[in-house]
Amino acid sequence: MIMKQPVPPRVEPPMEIIFDEPPRKRAGFEWSLLAIVAIGLVVGAVYGWNDLASGGDLAQVPEPVPVIADAPEEAPVVLVQDPDDEVRAWILEAQKVERNNPGRAADLYTRVVEFQPDRSGIWKTIGQLRLESGEGGPARQAFQAYLDDHPRDASVLGTMAALEARAGRRVEAEDLFRRALQEAPSARLWYSLGNLHLGKGDEGKAIDAYREAVKLDPGHGDALFNLALALERENRIREAAGALEGIDDPVARGQRDRLLAKLGGIPAEQVFRRSEGEKDSADLGRIAAGFEAAGKWKEAKEILDRAVKISPDNVAIRHNRGALSFRLGNFEEARHDYLVALELDPQHAETHFNMGLLHEREEKLSEALRSYEAALQSAPGHAGSMNNIGALYLRVGKPGPAAAIFRKVLEKNPGHAEAQLNLAWSHLARDDREEALAALNKYVTLVPPGGVDEEVLGKIRLLGKNR
Repeated sequence: MIMKQPVPPRVEPPMEIIFDEPPRKRAGFEWSLLAIVAIGLVVGAVYGWNDLASGGDLAQVPEPVPVIADAPEEAPVVLVQDPDDEVRAWILEAQKVERNNPGRAADLYTRVVEFQPDRSGIWKTIGQLRLESGEGGPARQAFQAYLDDHPRDASVLGTMAALEARAGRRVEAEDLFRRALQEAPSARLWYSLGNLHLGKGDEGKAIDAYREAVKLDPGHGDALFNLALALERENRIREAAGALEGIDDPVARGQRDRLLAKLGGIPAEQVFRRSEGEKDSADLGRIAAGFEAAGKWKEAKEILDRAVKISPDNVAIRHNRGALSFRLGNFEEARHDYLVALELDPQHAETHFNMGLLHEREEKLSEALRSYEAALQSAPGHAGSMNNIGALYLRVGKPGPAAAIFRKVLEKNPGHAEAQLNLAWSHLARDDREEALAALNKYVTLVPPGGVDEEVLGKIRLLGKNR
């Protein structure tokens, strides 16, 4: 017999990712060769904050950008009285063109060191010049040639680590960072290693590295900041808030308030008193996120009400207040904020998505479909919208097309639990019990322990019994 099909799950209306903050990044820093060389290969700590109006989902955290170690000082090229006039000419010409044509200078110095291999220190300068000219591969080769004869140069080891990290060779990068730390421990090297671990999602090792950086430099604000981020990812909220106490910075204070709100340690009334005359609605947004994460939706919305008064045309704040109104059952208020957000930004994918949820609640399935499709136009591959479109097909009795959509979601997002469960229901709708059982068993692995609904467990037991 065909089993009763449960209602397909929905993705809850998300609070936008304006509250989860990425590792600090100084303005303008990118993973580029010119960023690595900077000024004589000096690469600084990452600092700054993403635009608080960026789109996304609360659970997402932008991937951190590993930072590079202490910079090597440029190896001087000493002009000697060489009997070979041709070698002297190469060096003189290279020195003349270094600033304006680093690639040409590197070519000339390469001739020198190839002609006179005992002058291997020149490889360090060649590596720098190759980086300045955007030649990552030749730069790496030059630095490696230098390290063959000077294996304990911590600055070049750090630079090589950065190049390996940029190329995605994180294991090699970690090994080089540790070699550099053995030769010359520094807060910046530990900080860079911490960022490398954070980029790999290894918060435990990142925390250890950041703490080593802070031991060497207790005022290293960037290390303290990213330490707090790593601790928060491990749900060590109180420790994260404590790490931020050491930073005298408005953004850090706002983040600490957000964490305290998440712990329930900061009353909404205190936020209101402190924000009298405040012009930074983003700070209120962070604190509202803390209340939202603690399940205090009413308090979070009250704070966003104040933020809207300060910045009525802020798309993200409008969107998030709408999401909270939806959760609180104030659907008309949610609709109003969503419509204002879309007037301000017609391409705002998350708001289109949330409008789809609102339409579905009203059983306006065609309007819901259009909203999800609009979200996909603004953000191709938007997993929530794809899943919910599949669920709409399932609701109207089209399990075949629905299953195809769920598979597409899972191809790009293998951990998407809702799509996995909906795929199982689409198999059941076609009485394909073997596939349904396999999909349900896979779903169980994607949710936290104790998070599987009893109805799902019952289906698994029944399907297994009837095999």
